[in-house]
Amino acid sequence: MRPDNHRMAARLRRGQIASRATKHEPYASTPDEPVLQLQRAIGNRATTALLRAPQKPGEFTLVEDLYPTGTMDSATWRRTVASAKAALDGRRADEARDLYTSLYRDLAKTAAADAAGIAADFSVNLAKVDDTGYKPGLNLILGSGGSKGGSTGFVDNSGHFNVRIDLASAEVPAVAIRLYSSAFVEDKARSLGVLRHEMTHAHHHHALLEFVARWRSTLKPGASPKPRAHAPAAADFETWLEANAKKLGVSRADVAVALETERHQVTHKTEVLSYVEEFITAFGLIQPVPTTHDPIFAQLLGVLESGRWAGAEDDVRKAAEARLDAYYRKVLTPAQRKVFDDWVAEQATKTGTESMRESFVAMLKSVGAKGKAPSKSAPSSRK
Repeated sequence: MRPDNHRMAARLRRGQIASRATKHEPYASTPDEPVLQLQRAIGNRATTALLRAPQKPGEFTLVEDLYPTGTMDSATWRRTVASAKAALDGRRADEARDLYTSLYRDLAKTAAADAAGIAADFSVNLAKVDDTGYKPGLNLILGSGGSKGGSTGFVDNSGHFNVRIDLASAEVPAVAIRLYSSAFVEDKARSLGVLRHEMTHAHHHHALLEFVARWRSTLKPGASPKPRAHAPAAADFETWLEANAKKLGVSRADVAVALETERHQVTHKTEVLSYVEEFITAFGLIQPVPTTHDPIFAQLLGVLESGRWAGAEDDVRKAAEARLDAYYRKVLTPAQRKVFDDWVAEQATKTGTESMRESFVAMLKSVGAKGKAPSKSAPSSRK
Protein backbone atom coordinates (compact mmCIF):
# COMPACT_ATOMS: atom_id res chain seq x y z
CA MET A 1 0.00 0.00 0.00
CA ARG A 2 1.09 3.59 0.23
CA PRO A 3 4.57 4.04 1.76
CA ASP A 4 4.53 4.41 5.56
CA ASN A 5 0.77 3.91 5.66
CA HIS A 6 1.15 1.07 8.15
CA ARG A 7 2.15 3.68 10.70
CA MET A 8 -0.96 5.70 9.97
CA ALA A 9 -3.05 2.56 10.43
CA ALA A 10 -1.46 1.97 13.81
CA ARG A 11 -2.25 5.52 14.83
CA LEU A 12 -5.80 5.07 13.63
CA ARG A 13 -6.22 2.04 15.86
CA ARG A 14 -5.09 4.21 18.78
CA GLY A 15 -7.66 6.84 17.86
CA GLN A 16 -5.09 9.45 16.85
CA ILE A 17 -6.50 10.00 13.35
CA ALA A 18 -10.24 10.36 12.79
CA SER A 19 -12.34 8.97 9.95
CA ARG A 20 -16.03 9.79 9.64
CA ALA A 21 -18.55 9.54 6.86
CA THR A 22 -21.51 11.11 8.69
CA LYS A 23 -22.25 14.47 10.27
CA HIS A 24 -20.04 15.52 13.14
CA GLU A 25 -19.21 18.55 15.19
CA PRO A 26 -16.13 20.18 13.68
CA TYR A 27 -14.30 21.56 16.67
CA ALA A 28 -14.64 19.16 19.59
CA SER A 29 -14.04 15.43 19.91
CA THR A 30 -12.51 12.91 22.22
CA PRO A 31 -9.69 10.70 20.88
CA ASP A 32 -11.94 7.66 20.46
CA GLU A 33 -15.06 9.43 19.18
CA PRO A 34 -14.17 9.50 15.46
CA VAL A 35 -13.59 5.74 15.26
CA LEU A 36 -16.77 5.05 17.25
CA GLN A 37 -18.77 7.21 14.84
CA LEU A 38 -17.20 5.40 11.91
CA GLN A 39 -18.18 2.07 13.46
CA ARG A 40 -21.78 3.24 13.79
CA ALA A 41 -21.77 4.38 10.17
CA ILE A 42 -20.32 1.32 8.43
CA GLY A 43 -20.17 -1.43 11.06
CA ASN A 44 -17.46 -2.98 13.20
CA ARG A 45 -16.15 -5.39 10.54
CA ALA A 46 -15.90 -2.65 7.93
CA THR A 47 -14.15 -0.32 10.37
CA THR A 48 -11.62 -2.99 11.27
CA ALA A 49 -10.90 -3.53 7.58
CA LEU A 50 -10.49 0.19 6.95
CA LEU A 51 -8.16 0.74 9.87
CA ARG A 52 -6.05 -2.40 9.60
CA ALA A 53 -2.43 -2.31 8.47
CA PRO A 54 -2.18 -2.58 4.68
CA GLN A 55 -0.58 -5.39 2.72
CA LYS A 56 1.91 -4.82 -0.09
CA PRO A 57 2.49 -4.74 -3.02
CA GLY A 58 -0.72 -2.82 -3.71
CA GLU A 59 -3.25 -0.67 -1.94
CA PHE A 60 -5.05 -3.78 -0.70
CA THR A 61 -4.32 -7.44 -0.12
CA LEU A 62 -4.16 -9.10 -3.53
CA VAL A 63 -7.01 -11.37 -4.55
CA GLU A 64 -5.76 -14.90 -5.11
CA ASP A 65 -9.09 -16.65 -5.69
CA LEU A 66 -11.58 -15.20 -8.17
CA TYR A 67 -14.31 -17.50 -6.91
CA PRO A 68 -14.02 -17.74 -3.13
CA THR A 69 -16.46 -19.67 -0.99
CA GLY A 70 -19.83 -17.95 -0.88
CA THR A 71 -19.54 -16.39 -4.35
CA MET A 72 -20.58 -17.52 -7.81
CA ASP A 73 -18.48 -20.16 -9.51
CA SER A 74 -16.93 -19.41 -12.91
CA ALA A 75 -19.80 -20.83 -14.98
CA THR A 76 -22.46 -19.04 -12.91
CA TRP A 77 -20.61 -15.73 -13.16
CA ARG A 78 -20.37 -15.94 -16.95
CA ARG A 79 -23.98 -17.05 -17.28
CA THR A 80 -25.22 -14.24 -15.03
CA VAL A 81 -23.24 -11.63 -16.97
CA ALA A 82 -24.78 -12.86 -20.24
CA SER A 83 -28.29 -12.88 -18.74
CA ALA A 84 -27.87 -9.40 -17.26
CA LYS A 85 -26.70 -7.97 -20.58
CA ALA A 86 -29.58 -9.64 -22.41
CA ALA A 87 -32.09 -8.23 -19.92
CA LEU A 88 -30.63 -4.74 -20.27
CA ASP A 89 -30.57 -4.94 -24.07
CA GLY A 90 -34.16 -6.17 -23.96
CA ARG A 91 -35.15 -3.22 -21.76
CA ARG A 92 -36.27 -5.46 -18.92
CA ALA A 93 -35.11 -2.96 -16.34
CA ASP A 94 -36.16 -4.76 -13.15
CA GLU A 95 -34.56 -8.02 -14.24
CA ALA A 96 -31.40 -6.24 -15.33
CA ARG A 97 -31.21 -4.38 -12.01
CA ASP A 98 -31.52 -7.60 -10.00
CA LEU A 99 -28.94 -9.47 -12.07
CA TYR A 100 -26.38 -6.67 -12.06
CA THR A 101 -26.93 -6.15 -8.34
CA SER A 102 -26.11 -9.81 -7.70
CA LEU A 103 -22.97 -9.48 -9.84
CA TYR A 104 -21.95 -6.29 -8.03
CA ARG A 105 -22.35 -7.78 -4.57
CA ASP A 106 -20.47 -10.91 -5.64
CA LEU A 107 -17.63 -8.78 -7.02
CA ALA A 108 -17.53 -6.62 -3.88
CA LYS A 109 -17.22 -9.69 -1.68
CA THR A 110 -14.43 -11.08 -3.86
CA ALA A 111 -12.63 -7.72 -3.80
CA ALA A 112 -13.05 -7.36 -0.01
CA ALA A 113 -14.59 -3.96 -0.65
CA ASP A 114 -15.03 -3.41 3.08
CA ALA A 115 -11.28 -2.71 3.09
CA ALA A 116 -12.18 0.58 1.39
CA GLY A 117 -14.81 1.56 3.95
CA ILE A 118 -17.76 -0.10 2.18
CA ALA A 119 -20.41 -1.55 4.50
CA ALA A 120 -19.89 -5.28 4.99
CA ASP A 121 -23.38 -6.17 3.71
CA PHE A 122 -22.32 -4.87 0.27
CA SER A 123 -25.71 -3.33 -0.41
CA VAL A 124 -26.10 -1.79 -3.88
CA ASN A 125 -28.04 1.35 -4.71
CA LEU A 126 -29.45 1.99 -8.19
CA ALA A 127 -28.44 5.59 -8.95
CA LYS A 128 -29.04 8.05 -11.78
CA VAL A 129 -26.78 9.25 -14.56
CA ASP A 130 -27.33 12.89 -13.53
CA ASP A 131 -25.36 12.40 -10.29
CA THR A 132 -28.45 12.28 -8.09
CA GLY A 133 -29.99 9.51 -6.05
CA TYR A 134 -26.69 8.26 -4.64
CA LYS A 135 -26.00 6.61 -1.32
CA PRO A 136 -22.75 5.96 0.56
CA GLY A 137 -21.07 2.79 -0.60
CA LEU A 138 -21.84 0.90 -3.79
CA ASN A 139 -23.94 2.47 -6.54
CA LEU A 140 -24.98 1.01 -9.89
CA ILE A 141 -25.72 2.72 -13.20
CA LEU A 142 -27.55 0.61 -15.78
CA GLY A 143 -25.70 1.58 -18.92
CA SER A 144 -22.28 2.10 -20.41
CA GLY A 145 -19.79 4.52 -18.98
CA GLY A 146 -17.94 4.58 -22.29
CA SER A 147 -14.24 4.34 -21.54
CA LYS A 148 -15.04 4.54 -17.82
CA GLY A 149 -15.96 1.47 -15.85
CA GLY A 150 -16.82 3.56 -12.83
CA SER A 151 -15.99 6.57 -10.71
CA THR A 152 -15.76 7.56 -7.06
CA GLY A 153 -16.57 10.71 -5.14
CA PHE A 154 -18.10 12.27 -2.08
CA VAL A 155 -21.89 12.14 -1.72
CA ASP A 156 -23.87 14.60 0.42
CA ASN A 157 -26.97 14.02 2.54
CA SER A 158 -29.26 14.84 -0.38
CA GLY A 159 -27.73 12.13 -2.55
CA HIS A 160 -25.70 14.35 -4.87
CA PHE A 161 -22.59 12.60 -6.17
CA ASN A 162 -19.08 14.00 -6.59
CA VAL A 163 -19.52 16.98 -4.28
CA ARG A 164 -16.60 18.84 -2.76
CA ILE A 165 -15.83 18.52 0.91
CA ASP A 166 -16.58 21.83 2.63
CA LEU A 167 -13.90 22.40 5.24
CA ALA A 168 -15.82 25.35 6.69
CA SER A 169 -18.95 23.28 7.32
CA ALA A 170 -19.83 20.86 10.10
CA GLU A 171 -21.27 18.47 7.52
CA VAL A 172 -18.94 15.75 6.32
CA PRO A 173 -19.79 13.88 3.11
CA ALA A 174 -19.74 10.13 2.72
CA VAL A 175 -17.87 8.19 0.03
CA ALA A 176 -19.65 6.57 -2.91
CA ILE A 177 -18.41 4.23 -5.62
CA ARG A 178 -20.39 3.84 -8.82
CA LEU A 179 -19.93 1.15 -11.41
CA TYR A 180 -21.61 1.11 -14.81
CA SER A 181 -23.18 -2.16 -15.89
CA SER A 182 -20.65 -2.26 -18.72
CA ALA A 183 -17.94 -2.91 -16.10
CA PHE A 184 -19.28 -6.43 -15.58
CA VAL A 185 -17.80 -8.78 -18.16
CA GLU A 186 -17.41 -12.55 -18.44
CA ASP A 187 -13.74 -12.43 -17.45
CA LYS A 188 -14.23 -11.66 -13.78
CA ALA A 189 -10.59 -10.67 -13.29
CA ARG A 190 -11.13 -7.60 -15.47
CA SER A 191 -14.27 -6.55 -13.60
CA LEU A 192 -12.39 -7.06 -10.35
CA GLY A 193 -9.67 -4.73 -11.57
CA VAL A 194 -12.23 -2.00 -12.25
CA LEU A 195 -13.68 -2.27 -8.75
CA ARG A 196 -10.25 -2.29 -7.11
CA HIS A 197 -9.41 0.84 -9.17
CA GLU A 198 -12.43 2.58 -7.63
CA MET A 199 -11.69 1.18 -4.20
CA THR A 200 -8.32 2.91 -4.38
CA HIS A 201 -10.05 6.22 -5.04
CA ALA A 202 -12.43 5.49 -2.16
CA HIS A 203 -9.52 4.78 0.16
CA HIS A 204 -7.97 8.12 -0.78
CA HIS A 205 -11.28 9.88 -0.06
CA HIS A 206 -11.51 8.21 3.34
CA ALA A 207 -7.92 9.16 4.08
CA LEU A 208 -8.80 12.79 3.42
CA LEU A 209 -11.72 12.55 5.84
CA GLU A 210 -9.33 11.12 8.43
CA PHE A 211 -6.91 14.00 7.98
CA VAL A 212 -9.70 16.60 8.10
CA ALA A 213 -11.12 15.13 11.30
CA ARG A 214 -7.68 15.17 12.87
CA TRP A 215 -7.14 18.78 11.80
CA ARG A 216 -10.50 19.82 13.24
CA SER A 217 -9.67 18.15 16.53
CA THR A 218 -6.75 20.57 16.88
CA LEU A 219 -8.99 23.65 16.60
CA LYS A 220 -10.09 25.31 19.81
CA PRO A 221 -13.80 24.93 20.67
CA GLY A 222 -15.66 28.16 20.07
CA ALA A 223 -12.70 29.82 18.42
CA SER A 224 -14.70 30.54 15.30
CA PRO A 225 -18.43 30.98 16.02
CA LYS A 226 -19.27 31.52 12.36
CA PRO A 227 -18.20 29.21 9.54
CA ARG A 228 -15.34 30.76 7.62
CA ALA A 229 -15.12 30.88 3.86
CA HIS A 230 -13.86 27.72 2.20
CA ALA A 231 -10.64 29.25 0.87
CA PRO A 232 -9.21 30.32 4.26
CA ALA A 233 -10.26 27.01 5.82
CA ALA A 234 -8.65 25.08 2.97
CA ALA A 235 -5.43 27.06 3.31
CA ASP A 236 -5.33 26.36 7.04
CA PHE A 237 -5.94 22.64 6.50
CA GLU A 238 -3.39 22.28 3.71
CA THR A 239 -0.72 24.11 5.69
CA TRP A 240 -1.45 21.95 8.74
CA LEU A 241 -1.31 18.69 6.77
CA GLU A 242 1.98 19.51 5.08
CA ALA A 243 3.52 20.59 8.38
CA ASN A 244 2.32 17.53 10.29
CA ALA A 245 2.89 14.76 7.74
CA LYS A 246 5.85 13.33 9.61
CA LYS A 247 4.03 13.47 12.94
CA LEU A 248 1.06 11.69 11.41
CA GLY A 249 3.36 9.01 10.02
CA VAL A 250 2.29 9.42 6.40
CA SER A 251 4.35 9.78 3.25
CA ARG A 252 4.69 12.75 0.92
CA ALA A 253 2.74 10.73 -1.63
CA ASP A 254 -0.14 10.42 0.87
CA VAL A 255 -0.11 14.17 1.38
CA ALA A 256 -0.06 14.90 -2.36
CA VAL A 257 -3.05 12.62 -2.99
CA ALA A 258 -5.00 14.04 -0.04
CA LEU A 259 -4.47 17.65 -1.13
CA GLU A 260 -5.47 16.80 -4.69
CA THR A 261 -8.66 15.13 -3.43
CA GLU A 262 -9.50 18.09 -1.21
CA ARG A 263 -8.99 20.62 -4.01
CA HIS A 264 -11.47 18.70 -6.19
CA GLN A 265 -9.85 19.65 -9.49
CA VAL A 266 -7.51 17.39 -11.45
CA THR A 267 -7.12 13.75 -10.35
CA HIS A 268 -3.69 12.87 -11.72
CA LYS A 269 -2.16 11.51 -8.54
CA THR A 270 -5.00 9.30 -7.38
CA GLU A 271 -5.46 8.03 -10.95
CA VAL A 272 -1.81 7.00 -11.25
CA LEU A 273 -2.10 4.81 -8.17
CA SER A 274 -5.57 3.54 -9.11
CA TYR A 275 -4.52 2.40 -12.58
CA VAL A 276 -1.56 0.59 -11.05
CA GLU A 277 -3.94 -1.08 -8.60
CA GLU A 278 -6.24 -2.15 -11.42
CA PHE A 279 -3.36 -3.70 -13.32
CA ILE A 280 -1.82 -5.59 -10.40
CA THR A 281 -5.27 -6.84 -9.39
CA ALA A 282 -6.20 -8.30 -12.76
CA PHE A 283 -3.04 -9.17 -14.71
CA GLY A 284 -1.94 -12.14 -12.64
CA LEU A 285 -5.48 -13.57 -12.53
CA ILE A 286 -6.12 -13.56 -16.27
CA GLN A 287 -5.91 -17.06 -17.72
CA PRO A 288 -4.30 -18.10 -19.92
CA VAL A 289 -1.39 -15.70 -19.49
CA PRO A 290 -2.30 -12.67 -21.64
CA THR A 291 -0.31 -11.52 -24.65
CA THR A 292 1.35 -8.14 -24.99
CA HIS A 293 -1.71 -6.96 -26.92
CA ASP A 294 -4.15 -7.71 -24.11
CA PRO A 295 -6.42 -4.80 -23.08
CA ILE A 296 -5.11 -5.01 -19.52
CA PHE A 297 -1.97 -3.25 -20.71
CA ALA A 298 -4.13 -0.44 -22.09
CA GLN A 299 -5.34 0.02 -18.53
CA LEU A 300 -1.77 0.28 -17.30
CA LEU A 301 -1.15 2.93 -19.96
CA GLY A 302 -3.89 4.91 -18.21
CA VAL A 303 -1.13 5.93 -15.79
CA LEU A 304 0.48 7.90 -18.61
CA GLU A 305 -2.53 9.21 -20.53
CA SER A 306 -4.28 12.56 -20.11
CA GLY A 307 -1.26 14.11 -18.40
CA ARG A 308 -1.54 11.90 -15.31
CA TRP A 309 2.10 10.85 -15.09
CA ALA A 310 3.22 14.40 -15.80
CA GLY A 311 0.83 15.79 -13.18
CA ALA A 312 1.98 13.49 -10.40
CA GLU A 313 4.89 14.43 -8.15
CA ASP A 314 8.01 12.28 -7.96
CA ASP A 315 6.78 10.89 -4.63
CA VAL A 316 3.65 9.51 -6.27
CA ARG A 317 5.57 8.18 -9.27
CA LYS A 318 8.00 6.42 -6.94
CA ALA A 319 5.09 4.88 -5.03
CA ALA A 320 3.63 3.58 -8.30
CA GLU A 321 7.01 2.16 -9.33
CA ALA A 322 7.51 0.50 -5.95
CA ARG A 323 4.14 -1.22 -6.19
CA LEU A 324 4.77 -2.52 -9.69
CA ASP A 325 8.25 -3.67 -8.71
CA ALA A 326 7.01 -5.58 -5.65
CA TYR A 327 4.24 -7.13 -7.73
CA TYR A 328 6.69 -8.21 -10.43
CA ARG A 329 9.20 -9.72 -8.02
CA LYS A 330 6.89 -11.26 -5.42
CA VAL A 331 3.76 -12.27 -7.31
CA LEU A 332 4.24 -12.85 -11.03
CA THR A 333 5.24 -16.20 -12.48
CA PRO A 334 8.15 -16.44 -14.95
CA ALA A 335 5.67 -16.67 -17.84
CA GLN A 336 3.86 -13.54 -16.67
CA ARG A 337 7.13 -11.69 -16.16
CA LYS A 338 8.17 -12.50 -19.71
CA VAL A 339 4.96 -11.05 -21.12
CA PHE A 340 5.41 -7.93 -19.02
CA ASP A 341 9.04 -7.56 -20.14
CA ASP A 342 8.09 -8.08 -23.78
CA TRP A 343 5.37 -5.45 -23.51
CA VAL A 344 7.77 -2.96 -21.93
CA ALA A 345 10.26 -3.62 -24.71
CA GLU A 346 7.53 -2.90 -27.25
CA GLN A 347 6.66 0.36 -25.50
CA ALA A 348 10.31 1.40 -25.63
CA THR A 349 10.23 1.24 -29.44
CA LYS A 350 7.12 3.38 -29.77
CA THR A 351 6.68 7.11 -29.76
CA GLY A 352 3.68 9.07 -28.60
CA THR A 353 2.28 12.51 -27.99
CA GLU A 354 2.55 12.35 -24.20
CA SER A 355 5.35 14.66 -23.06
CA MET A 356 6.33 12.34 -20.21
CA ARG A 357 6.29 9.09 -22.16
CA GLU A 358 10.05 8.66 -21.93
CA SER A 359 9.92 9.05 -18.16
CA PHE A 360 7.07 6.56 -17.92
CA VAL A 361 8.85 3.96 -20.04
CA ALA A 362 12.02 4.44 -17.98
CA MET A 363 9.97 3.64 -14.88
CA LEU A 364 8.60 0.49 -16.52
CA LYS A 365 12.12 -0.62 -17.44
CA SER A 366 13.18 -0.33 -13.82
CA VAL A 367 10.45 -2.70 -12.64
CA GLY A 368 12.08 -5.92 -11.48
CA ALA A 369 15.46 -4.80 -12.79
CA LYS A 370 17.35 -5.60 -9.58
CA GLY A 371 16.38 -9.23 -9.77
CA LYS A 372 17.23 -9.75 -13.43
CA ALA A 373 20.47 -11.02 -14.86
CA PRO A 374 22.13 -8.53 -17.20
CA SER A 375 21.52 -9.19 -20.88
CA LYS A 376 24.62 -10.42 -22.74
CA SER A 377 23.31 -9.29 -26.11
CA ALA A 378 22.16 -5.88 -25.00
CA PRO A 379 23.99 -4.91 -21.78
CA SER A 380 22.75 -1.32 -21.95
CA SER A 381 19.10 -2.12 -22.63
CA ARG A 382 18.18 -1.24 -19.05
CA LYS A 383 19.47 1.92 -17.49
